[in-house]
Amino acid sequence: MRKPRSSKRGDILRLLKRRPGRTVEEMAEAVGITPAAVRKHLGSLEQAGLIDSVLERRPMGRPASRYRLTDASDDLFPNRYEDLARSLLNYIEHTGGPAGLEAFFEDRNSRILDELMPLMVGKTLEERVSEVSRVADEKGSMPGMRLVDGHVALEEHHCVMGRISRDFPQACQYEEKLLRVLLGVPIRRVANMASGDDCCSYIISPDELAAT
Repeated sequence: MRKPRSSKRGDILRLLKRRPGRTVEEMAEAVGITPAAVRKHLGSLEQAGLIDSVLERRPMGRPASRYRLTDASDDLFPNRYEDLARSLLNYIEHTGGPAGLEAFFEDRNSRILDELMPLMVGKTLEERVSEVSRVADEKGSMPGMRLVDGHVALEEHHCVMGRISRDFPQACQYEEKLLRVLLGVPIRRVANMASGDDCCSYIISPDELAAT
């Protein structure tokens, strides 16, 4: 999670979080910089997709733009999603035992497969790997592919499950199972961030690539 920088740009973000719908002039007064400087910061923030604006027409004078944060800005501020997820999984384990956790991850995989399997239809293995990498990139996993000892390695350099996967290894097990179904070939995990490796890495053999 990134935090708003301790700067005038960060001050603008925090101001809009607390008081959405501010104008340039209102922000300039609150933050203590000129309207021109505010507009420069707003231009960068708007280009990054962190804010948007609506034009407010007034009975007298020129219309004024009022600015608000977009949903994309949520990651700039502290959240407790991981704590909530861990609490939910602890509750499921407490009330349903190991079978309850298995049922949860099975259901999660099923929902993801319903969404992604149509994207795999009619594609070669290379195209399926590319599609899986694209989806992983959209979800923030920072994927990549490279050759390792003659094998193709599909890597993820950021774990979207965070530290949860260390407490609940089922998350890793079901991710591997999910990838195996999406790609339609046997894969083998050779590195795991939950175990202290630099990335999560899955190996696809050249024979599997050639066969498909």
